[in-house]
Amino acid sequence: MTNPAQYLTPRTVHLPGDGPDPNGSYQVPSGTAEQAALASLRPVQEPPPQPTATDRIQQDAETPDALPDWPENAPELKPLMRLPFGARAVAMDLFTEVQSLANALEAAQKISTEVTPAQAAAMYRTYDKLDQLMLSVAVNRDAYEAWEGRWDDALFGQLWAAYQARMNPGEASRSSS
Repeated sequence: MTNPAQYLTPRTVHLPGDGPDPNGSYQVPSGTAEQAALASLRPVQEPPPQPTATDRIQQDAETPDALPDWPENAPELKPLMRLPFGARAVAMDLFTEVQSLANALEAAQKISTEVTPAQAAAMYRTYDKLDQLMLSVAVNRDAYEAWEGRWDDALFGQLWAAYQARMNPGEASRSSS
């Protein structure tokens, strides 16, 4: 005859997690419903981590096809996140002004398809703020100022598009195109 007490002796069941001892172990009498339930537990396998939005932006920035071409002979610009905090604040203030001006200009253009002198002035104020922004992040201010006089609106827009695509991930340089 079997001794029923043998099924009631405490046995250690190891489970991942917090238990009464540092190893996460629990002492449960053998042959009980609790032991059967604990024994049936298996560690939960976590799904592989999904890339975050920041990871996807970084991956997009590292994909050469996703980036606009850096204009030939354009000056190097520092990535936004590599600027000292004060310079970042200045750049972000300028960027905020650019967004505000661009939004106002876009709203005005929805009302009238004709470019009025006021809209042209707003466009040039926006370009001026963009110019100030890029000058504030230039690796070499003198080189940027020397390049300034040699571009047209299209080339200036190309530099802005290339920098904007790279400014947050940290890859703004003419060699990264």
